[in-house]
Amino acid sequence: MNETLISVIYDGINNSVFEGQVLQPLRKKAQQYRIKKIVIISFEYKTVSEVTRNKILSLTPNIELIILKKFTFLGTWSLLPAIYKLKKVLNYFKHYKLFARGPFASFTCAAALDKTYCSSFVMQARGLAADEYLYSKKKEKNHLKKLIYWYRIKQLRSLEKKAYQNPIGTIESVSSALQQYLINTLEIQKKRITVAQDDIPKKFEPAQVALWKREVRTQLHIKPSDHVYCFNGSAKPWQCPDDVVQFFLKQYTQNRNCFLLVLTQDVATFQKLIKLYVIPEQSYCVLHVPHEDMYRYLSACDTGLIFREQHIINWIARPTKVLEYQAVGLNIAHNNTVEMLMQKKSKN
Repeated sequence: MNETLISVIYDGINNSVFEGQVLQPLRKKAQQYRIKKIVIISFEYKTVSEVTRNKILSLTPNIELIILKKFTFLGTWSLLPAIYKLKKVLNYFKHYKLFARGPFASFTCAAALDKTYCSSFVMQARGLAADEYLYSKKKEKNHLKKLIYWYRIKQLRSLEKKAYQNPIGTIESVSSALQQYLINTLEIQKKRITVAQDDIPKKFEPAQVALWKREVRTQLHIKPSDHVYCFNGSAKPWQCPDDVVQFFLKQYTQNRNCFLLVLTQDVATFQKLIKLYVIPEQSYCVLHVPHEDMYRYLSACDTGLIFREQHIINWIARPTKVLEYQAVGLNIAHNNTVEMLMQKKSKN
């Protein structure tokens, strides 16, 4: 039987984690099931450029990319056009396995799939949409806006409940903490939820890491004896950039043989922040590097930094940056706000 592997996403192909968290797992699943054809169906607000399309197609030759129109979410009823469009596309495939990323895609897929032709349906729970929205609006003081936000949060909670409680598929959670949260709050049977493994980056061979380490340290004029701390991420408030710089300043005060390497798109913001804390120029470097070179630069480091605020969305998360640090064997310094890092700490 010639099956097709279909992945439906609702958070866009321009998402920074698309290659590592969407394409890579699909390749693994295709090999596991011995499936030759992969189809990604992405709901997008804007037209996807040919440059973006061609880049994705070059990364995975046996892939087909289908773009559907995404509309503003106003409640589960507003997903009816998406369900209709998706159902028309799925009708072209007579035998397929279906993977949905997040509650929007999961709800839409559950309503659009044909049980006759869909051999398996997996919903991937990657976070908590309602709590993430609430977190993003927590500083709002306007009472009218807060009322509107409250209504949106109610809509998102309803969406998550309807998506994941639907018995038509199984659930793949990105962390054991999220798995337990869904069991406790939505009363989902544990046997319906597994913890994702296919999107964990492979670990690089120590010899390769050592080679990259020498190359990058030479390139950036970092002494071989320095202990290099690395932050890989953005300057968004929830990634706690101030905590990152303050942590390094404390280490530098205790030991001058250390170095801070920041890999970020927000170069100017971090440079300004580092100067604010008066860290010597010879003790840090802020760079924006292409995704394909990221592991090479991470290999130059000894300790990866990840700091988050104390909140449920951070506790149940499995930050991509943690997986990337682990792929090159870095130690991880954190502030005890992510459950998966606490698990690792207790095992050690």
